[in-house]
Amino acid sequence: MPLEYVLFDLDDTIYPRNTPIMPAIGEKIKTFLIETLKLTYEEATERRAYYNQVYGTVLRGLLQEETVDIQAYLEQIHDIPVQDYLSPNPRLQQILPAISLKKYIFTNSYRKHAENVLRVLDIEPFFDGIFDIRSVNYVSKPAKHPYTTIVGLLETRPQTCIYIDDQARNLREAKRMGMRTILVDAEPNQWVDITVKNAVDACRAIIRLIDETG
Repeated sequence: MPLEYVLFDLDDTIYPRNTPIMPAIGEKIKTFLIETLKLTYEEATERRAYYNQVYGTVLRGLLQEETVDIQAYLEQIHDIPVQDYLSPNPRLQQILPAISLKKYIFTNSYRKHAENVLRVLDIEPFFDGIFDIRSVNYVSKPAKHPYTTIVGLLETRPQTCIYIDDQARNLREAKRMGMRTILVDAEPNQWVDITVKNAVDACRAIIRLIDETG
């Protein structure tokens, strides 16, 4: 079956892991937990770790265990100056158009945040769309639901897709379903087909896969 789609994770995948965007979001999450659940900083730190361990994301934990304004949560935690951390990426600008497949962002984060990141990197025109946490009914990766939902929205089969992420655990369901998987800057496991150092190398790997499947 020919390849048709590339699904890129966003944070720590489309830009380097050492970029302090996720730590900034992490602090925003703790602030939300402190203000909304009336926790101390230490309690918020523990609660965040607990939600991430049990549910995969804090958002999913809040949905399961609390009654909060999820839209307010998404707005608050992603209200960060992305332009202070990122700049245009000429190497991605050059290589993304060389990928002949349709390209989408598939992220656990908020669409507005994804748009901001793509805009600052100056690669927004090269993507055909964004699937954010609202696109998959607030169910976070690595649960199976987001992957099956995206495949359904694309009206395709998993075998036509390549998925790129910086967390090996997020490649599990993609691989089980039949997607090709690429891991960025992390330790691989049995769900990883290809391991690369950064998003540019991921693009090179995608081009090779396209050539191999002809």
